[in-house]
Amino acid sequence: HEMIHSTGKMLGRDMSGSFGSKKYAIEELKAEIGAVLLAAKCGVKYNNENHTSYLLSWGNKAFEQNLSSYRKEEPEKLISLWQNLIDDPKFYEIIEDSLKAVDLIIKSSEPNLNLERVISKNRVREKEDSELSH
Repeated sequence: HEMIHSTGKMLGRDMSGSFGSKKYAIEELKAEIGAVLLAAKCGVKYNNENHTSYLLSWGNKAFEQNLSSYRKEEPEKLISLWQNLIDDPKFYEIIEDSLKAVDLIIKSSEPNLNLERVISKNRVREKEDSELSH
């Protein structure tokens, strides 16, 4: 999440939002979506529930809707939510900026970071955690 934030100035994102503002909320969404994408790319396990809550919380502010209420509603309401978001150009900007940040992190870390080694270590850790829990 913080690594995604750190790419903001390099990629020309608007980082001027004060805490709680719409601009701040949009940057938080970019960072959190980027964190999920980066974790997936590196094979790192993450807690879906935590990411969902965080995204819904900041999404309320960014999209000026009460997104939190959609979590417990019927699937038809969730489909309606996604249709509304997909129609909003801001949604695409958030996804595009998140992908650019992930791309920059991976490209800039290649000389210093062997992602295959990170992924391999993560899989070993997950296996050990799984064995401990049984």
